[in-house]
Amino acid sequence: MNIRQFALPLAAAVAVLAAPAAAQAACAGAGVITRIQGLPSDVTITRGGAPVAKPRVLEVICTGDTITVRGNSVVTLSVDGVGAVRVDKAKPYSVGPRRGRPGAAGNVYRAVSEQVMPDMKRLPWDVRTKGEVFEPLHFLVPTSGVQSVAASRNQLAVRLVGPGGPYKVELKDASGAVVKSMTSAEPEFVLGGLALTPGDYTLAVSASDGEVATMKLRAEASVPGPSAEAAEPTDPELVAAFHAVELAKSDPNRWSFEAQQILATAPENGLDRERVYALIETYGDF
Repeated sequence: MNIRQFALPLAAAVAVLAAPAAAQAACAGAGVITRIQGLPSDVTITRGGAPVAKPRVLEVICTGDTITVRGNSVVTLSVDGVGAVRVDKAKPYSVGPRRGRPGAAGNVYRAVSEQVMPDMKRLPWDVRTKGEVFEPLHFLVPTSGVQSVAASRNQLAVRLVGPGGPYKVELKDASGAVVKSMTSAEPEFVLGGLALTPGDYTLAVSASDGEVATMKLRAEASVPGPSAEAAEPTDPELVAAFHAVELAKSDPNRWSFEAQQILATAPENGLDRERVYALIETYGDF
């Protein structure tokens, strides 16, 4: 089943899912969950003596929280001023006072709770976003208009779903000349060795069964930067994730592809990127 079938649940369900995030918005955020390996039901966050609703990736953790894990599951946290923290059944973790720099524009994690988590909570836990052979070939961003990308990029991360490879890939400029071509056995790949200049391009991918997917691209000299809140965490991977999500959400029919690039080129520090990609890919008109 395609992830986008989950993107527009009934209004009542959205209200129920969004309520915990709003209720937790006032907490003194100290970090977030970056990865859950195993069963989410094995992870418990206790706050003020009560458990938080089923935690998810990018769930905010607060000063005073206790995180406990059952079974063989493992949860990884990013705690400001501490870094990555791995929690398993052997030892619960208590979140101390936030050690990162104070937020000049407010608490970044409050913004995450209010703007990101209601959407993140709509995603099913068994996210599957690519490689499903019964779907027609398509990019995992909207392609009805023109997607923008930073002209400074020397590579493009591409995510597809549909028939199997090998995939033939061509990037053409406005005149139709091939700028770069390659083949890929996988539906997720990087088209490298680019020297984009501002202007219009077309990215075309053909599958082994002859299906073709195209995307109109516009390389732009400037891209909106992260908000003050999104730029605040001490973990650069989280900064990239928050920037990518807010950019895609602001104008998904223009910036979803650039959001993928921002996340793909960020330093790796343990974030479950598949879930963040999946969130980015629920925005927009398909």
